[in-house]
Amino acid sequence: MHAKVNTSHQNRSLPGKQKKSSAANYCSMGDQAYQDEDFTGAIDHYLNSLCLMLPKEICNQFELDQIQCKKNCVAASALLKVSMAYRKVDNKREAQSSLQSAKALIEPVMVFDLDQENTSEVKDYVVKYSAVALLAKVLETEGDLLYERHLTMAEEFYQKALFHKRQAVDIRRHKTVSKVFSQQIEIDLELSLLLSKIGTVLQKRGNFNESALAYSEALAIRQGAKQIKDADEEIIYLRNSLFQVYKETGDYATAMQYLHLLTETFKTKKTKGPLFKLTLEKSEIYILSKKCALAMDAATESLELANSHGSDYNERLLSRAVATEQIGKVLEAQCCLEEAILWHKRAHAARFSILSENHDMVLRSAKQIANIYLKQGELEKAKTLFKEIRDKLVTTKGIENNSVADLLDDIGMVYSKQKNFSIAMKCHKKALHIRRKCHPLLLAKDGAKTLDHVACLLLKEGRRFDAMNYFSEALDVLRKNHCCKKHPLVISTIRHMTEIESTSEHM
Repeated sequence: MHAKVNTSHQNRSLPGKQKKSSAANYCSMGDQAYQDEDFTGAIDHYLNSLCLMLPKEICNQFELDQIQCKKNCVAASALLKVSMAYRKVDNKREAQSSLQSAKALIEPVMVFDLDQENTSEVKDYVVKYSAVALLAKVLETEGDLLYERHLTMAEEFYQKALFHKRQAVDIRRHKTVSKVFSQQIEIDLELSLLLSKIGTVLQKRGNFNESALAYSEALAIRQGAKQIKDADEEIIYLRNSLFQVYKETGDYATAMQYLHLLTETFKTKKTKGPLFKLTLEKSEIYILSKKCALAMDAATESLELANSHGSDYNERLLSRAVATEQIGKVLEAQCCLEEAILWHKRAHAARFSILSENHDMVLRSAKQIANIYLKQGELEKAKTLFKEIRDKLVTTKGIENNSVADLLDDIGMVYSKQKNFSIAMKCHKKALHIRRKCHPLLLAKDGAKTLDHVACLLLKEGRRFDAMNYFSEALDVLRKNHCCKKHPLVISTIRHMTEIESTSEHM
């Protein structure tokens, strides 16, 4: 009984050196080439080393001994390097094939009972640790390969990798083997980085509570490493991630704690750019917390910081526009709409003075003004401005663009407020058509919002069955975009569907 391994790369003409030294030399040359970013050369050297060390067939667990276990681990480590090099040259197929071969080598070692050979306990643990740590790394790398294409599967691989990474940590801390590995910090930091990846995937999928747990554990591990300073880039990243997650969950008090830590870090580093952005975030959190006086203090502070944010006049002017816009948002939250629109117009004028009228930042300012018109009940002004922005976007980006679809949804909302539901429906369906053209195989997450708009209009017409179909499609879009059942959009869509079902039952 044997497991097959990919050995298509083995028919090579090799120099007549001893196998052990030649394999090691090739691996070393591969490492150097990889470091020099010569990834094609690295692949070549790694494959040459594998020709010497990788068997054509892997023995099953009953035919292994400790020596063969060690050889399997060494070959699997080389295959992992091959996979990483293939990723660098964007050959995902070969990268995946190399990982599968590495797994086929490691799995028999994972179930092999080393004690039956009556070998040293230390050697047993070292081999077992190598196998467990390698399998964790292989699974993590498989997750990395899937990350951009399939978040759900990436999460599954990361979680499996985490299970084995924790096993590796436990083995390495064992009193017998800890003498061999005196430096525990490396694997602890590897565990921290993996937890950070899991946190990122969970956050993207909308599973914010579990994401916070993963980020928090990663941060605790990183901070527990004595030689890691508080201003370490990964610590800053984790604190910022926790800030964003708690902001998403509405736990603004905890979010503010992490924002304060980030602010103190950048004050120590005397870096003004991040401080400007963090002050804007502080103002935003205070708005969400309905503490508008504090929000205004932070927005005013950001306006002062803007005067020194940027290397030239134009950059400082754009920074002042952002801070001016933030003051407008605070006034908007206080329902001081007349005053708010003046500040938004100032921000728009500042951007328009140095950017083209079709620039994204200029159009964003215009959209803020249109939204205030909508709040004021100035529906014709809002509709006219939304249409102007849409036309400019069509001119610069073409009609098949998600930003154009967003504006059509905005225009549709105005028509809905004017009780002109038939034209509102046309706007939302046109937006949906554009989103389908932009993403022919899979609607983007914004498509779920457009589907929700259409479904709500159908409900107004009393067409419950058709509305349910659109809500169902919205839910399907969110699931295909790997939003978990705890994602806010998934929860709201399911609530709408439940309300329709309960209404139908009482009719």
